Amino acid sequence: MLKEIPVSVQWSAIRRYSLAIAIFVIALLLRLALLPVPAGLEYLIFYPGLMLVFLLCGVGPGALMTVLSTAAAYHIFSPPYGSFGYGLVATTVFLLSSVLLALIVRSLHFHIESSRLAAARIQSAVDELRQSERRYRAVVQDQTEVICRYRCDDTLVFVNDAFCRLVGKSSDELVGHKYSLTFPEDLARVKSELSRLSPVNPVVTVENRILTSTGEVRWCQFVHRALFDGSGTLIETQSVARDITEHKRLEDDLKQARDSVAQANEVKSRFLAAASHDLRQPLQTIWSLQAVLTRVFKDSGYGPQLALLGEAVHTMDHMLSALIDINRLEMGAIQPVIRDFPLREILPRLRSEFGYAAAGKLLALDIADSPEFVCSDAMLLPVILRNLIGNAIKYTKAGMVRLRVRSQGAHIIIDVMDSGPGIPQEHLKRLCDAFYAVDKSSRDQRRGVGLGLSIVQTICRLLNHTVSIHSSVGEGSTFSIQLERGVRADLPTESIPTPAFIPAPHSGGFKKILHIEDDPSLARSMAMLLSLEGYEVTGAASRDEALQQVAEYGLRPDLILCDFQLPMGFTGDGIVAEIAARLKFKPPTVMLTGDIANRHIKKAELIADRILPKPVDVNVLLREFDALLGARQ
Repeated sequence: MLKEIPVSVQWSAIRRYSLAIAIFVIALLLRLALLPVPAGLEYLIFYPGLMLVFLLCGVGPGALMTVLSTAAAYHIFSPPYGSFGYGLVATTVFLLSSVLLALIVRSLHFHIESSRLAAARIQSAVDELRQSERRYRAVVQDQTEVICRYRCDDTLVFVNDAFCRLVGKSSDELVGHKYSLTFPEDLARVKSELSRLSPVNPVVTVENRILTSTGEVRWCQFVHRALFDGSGTLIETQSVARDITEHKRLEDDLKQARDSVAQANEVKSRFLAAASHDLRQPLQTIWSLQAVLTRVFKDSGYGPQLALLGEAVHTMDHMLSALIDINRLEMGAIQPVIRDFPLREILPRLRSEFGYAAAGKLLALDIADSPEFVCSDAMLLPVILRNLIGNAIKYTKAGMVRLRVRSQGAHIIIDVMDSGPGIPQEHLKRLCDAFYAVDKSSRDQRRGVGLGLSIVQTICRLLNHTVSIHSSVGEGSTFSIQLERGVRADLPTESIPTPAFIPAPHSGGFKKILHIEDDPSLARSMAMLLSLEGYEVTGAASRDEALQQVAEYGLRPDLILCDFQLPMGFTGDGIVAEIAARLKFKPPTVMLTGDIANRHIKKAELIADRILPKPVDVNVLLREFDALLGARQ
């Protein structure tokens, strides 16, 4: 079937058929003008008309032209003229040839029209491509980033205006030539990074320095994109550079600031470590002298004044310990050991530890046992609770302090509640900030430096616990710690005994104590205290003196009380080991230390039976003496 192809000018059907009839009439008149013609050629004059009709008017008018031409030729021009003759063969040939001619003409017209339309589409695509390229070039040229493309041999094939401005050359001077922006010292590294480009990994980002036309060195971030052909061969590479000089400068400034902070923290840590030892020594001396004076003047009227002296020493020790603890937390020196354990491992100790302080203020302390298990650090969780309970006792003038344990799904909530004055709402958000006080103007300086709650928050963050505060003025406060519930294990059900709040009676009885201490004031005050308690004290200020007492004077101490840091670089653990080697046995050993370094504490634990931080409460010290000497007996 013939495919209808519209002519260049879309005519209506009437106009096309009218044109076909007009062409037929012209052909008929021409045929009449050429009479007579040889027989058999009567159809020949109609072929050009048929071609024109099929070409200009389409298939319908062409078919009409074919019928009219056949009828005219057969009736008018075939002999005998003017009647129906017998030229059936010629008529049949004419019809068949007309159809074939129509097919040829329409096919030719179809291909011509198709070619014309294809050419028009191609030209339109080319025009659009050129316009797109012009837009792309305009966009690339307007970019502030440096853009270039280059072949495998580093020959530039394109540069934008930013590139030209950077190097101070025109595009004509650059395209077709080799030009490298890379700073010489970075060239090897950049080439190494570019060698990683492949069809699988066509993009590489590199940060390197460049040299500008003025000789200035700047930092740029280059995004290199490699273009490969179908066989995987590199055709060219496009590089887009962004100036990051200011960013690098800020990075350097930030690094220097971090280094300065780290250095300052290191200096602070060294200072606190030194201050810990140097400040704890006189505190221990004061505490020992206070204990001596308390015993000497126990029946006089100086008891309240001596009690105030002991309270002042305790406050100073609490402040120093808080400073050291927060420093160790900030430096990451404390690493948690998370495990599942029952709360009854720690609650009785807290009840014993704070019972005396609460009783001294006539407060009701309620720390009930709990069967719950928690997932936490068994050493750090008590530090949190000690700070909360200690704060509650400090700020509560009358009423009670209570520790309550409650269950909430997969979590355990530990509440520390008090009947204190409460905290105004505007202070709650900053309450855990270091050194923050609700009312600095009227704050009792004996209550500390404001680090307790900061330590609580820092440890909670370290243990992934949550701390929350609920308080109203005049109604008390509740501090809540939320932590994960632990896996319950089968443990003995007997309760943990609660130690007494008052100092335990010591065995005394002229037990021999070797006291190794290089500080003369502390040595004398401790000797007076222990002598008053019924011990026979032999002092040694150094390693040599201690060994001399054992080797030359035949001292066989029942207990050794030793400082960790001693003159000439010797440490208490080493001296005790030498004494044990001379005696063929190691006496019970209590080691006092003002050093906060973990490595020293771990070293002392290998040989000492007890390690106590300076300044130590003399009642605690005497209780440890009784425990060690009683165990030996």
